[in-house]
Amino acid sequence: MTNYYVAEMLPQSLPATLDLRVLGFAIGLSLLVGLLIGLIPVYHVLRTNLAASIQGGTRGASSGRGVRMLSSILVVTQVAVALVLLTGAGLLIHSFSRAFKVDPGLRVDGVVMGRVALPSAYRSSNEAAAGIRDRLTQALREIPGVESVSLGFATPFQGGLGINAFTLFEDTLPPGAPQPGAFRVVVTPDYLKTLGLELLEGRFYEEADMMPDTNVFVVDQSFAQKYVPGRSAIGGRFTFGPRPEDDADWPTIIGVVRDVPHNGVEEKSGNPFIYQLFKAGRPGGMTLFMRTGRPSADAVAAMRAKLREIDSSIPLFDTGALSDAVGSSFDNRRAVMLLLASFAGLALFLAALGIYGVLAYDVSQRTREIGIRSAIGASREQVLGLVLKQGLMKSSLGVVIGLIGAFLLSRTISSLLFDVEPTDPVVYIVVSILLIVVALLASYLPARRAARIDPLVALRDE
Repeated sequence: MTNYYVAEMLPQSLPATLDLRVLGFAIGLSLLVGLLIGLIPVYHVLRTNLAASIQGGTRGASSGRGVRMLSSILVVTQVAVALVLLTGAGLLIHSFSRAFKVDPGLRVDGVVMGRVALPSAYRSSNEAAAGIRDRLTQALREIPGVESVSLGFATPFQGGLGINAFTLFEDTLPPGAPQPGAFRVVVTPDYLKTLGLELLEGRFYEEADMMPDTNVFVVDQSFAQKYVPGRSAIGGRFTFGPRPEDDADWPTIIGVVRDVPHNGVEEKSGNPFIYQLFKAGRPGGMTLFMRTGRPSADAVAAMRAKLREIDSSIPLFDTGALSDAVGSSFDNRRAVMLLLASFAGLALFLAALGIYGVLAYDVSQRTREIGIRSAIGASREQVLGLVLKQGLMKSSLGVVIGLIGAFLLSRTISSLLFDVEPTDPVVYIVVSILLIVVALLASYLPARRAARIDPLVALRDE
């Protein structure tokens, strides 16, 4: 037990590491597209016969068609890249909205927290550890405006908990199945009242349960559904470690609470959580929780003052409202989402600009052709539709290529997705429609200019 508590109670740090694979993919894709954009004009210049081009006429027209072809390829590439990036951003935004709607299973409003690291003097014996635990609890209860106080060794949504194997009294697992495991959340009796956990069945811990001869557990809803299916979990028995020789030594379940994602919503192991009282062990640190109506800054100042009265060598850190700590658990997901959204927005702008530029250039090169069409009876609506059709064809080809690329590359961010499949059809459809609409808007201005060309002026153009 002692080694477990020392490992579990070391101070935690908030997760702030970006997914380097996604970052590298976005940067690499941008560099590749930039390189292609730079190489296409160079390739065209190297292939062009400048002397022949100066002579104009037919050769100039042929050269113009070559430029339009290369420009069209570039537009298709831009649309494809924009769709890949927009799809990635769309999947992350959809995932973020799903994760943000997860029921935390507790009431974070009005809870102030702070972490402490305990000097070695309070880890010299179980008695010393229990003494500082009781002194901290009593001191925080004396703060005016504090409704309840609890100590814990993990901050909800922040992770840091390890899996511990346990043994069921009534082994309902199939033969050969691995030993089940669960995360242990070590707390003091007022944890449910302070953090506002929802009790579904039975009761939570009381001060009387702190007695050494009392051996009980509180489990979460997932534990009850998985290991005590079809009946009440109250009275069920299990233990950590080997099976006790005497049946009376088996710990008993006294309560079931709603699930709380202590390891964050991204935890996908499927292991449940077990709440255990802090009655033994020598922690290296712990988290202090207070439910109070006072502003968090005032409550933290009062908490710091009480700690100085007990022992000025005990450091207090990671202080503030529990709601802020829970919100910060989404920082990693939010940062990657914003990064991809920025790249996607830039790619969308460049794709629209590319479509507009190519069609505007194409209209300028085909002024005579458009004039002839108008002179032999083509209406303005027909000319407008002709240019819009060109823009739609180029963008549609880019969308098809982009969909293939997005389907193949979306799995690189699958580890960042929550409750969303990498092939979510809603995201793919919305992004495709968005790109088509942007392409049509970018095509409209050149199309309108083409429709307004005067046939007489166009036919005199040489």
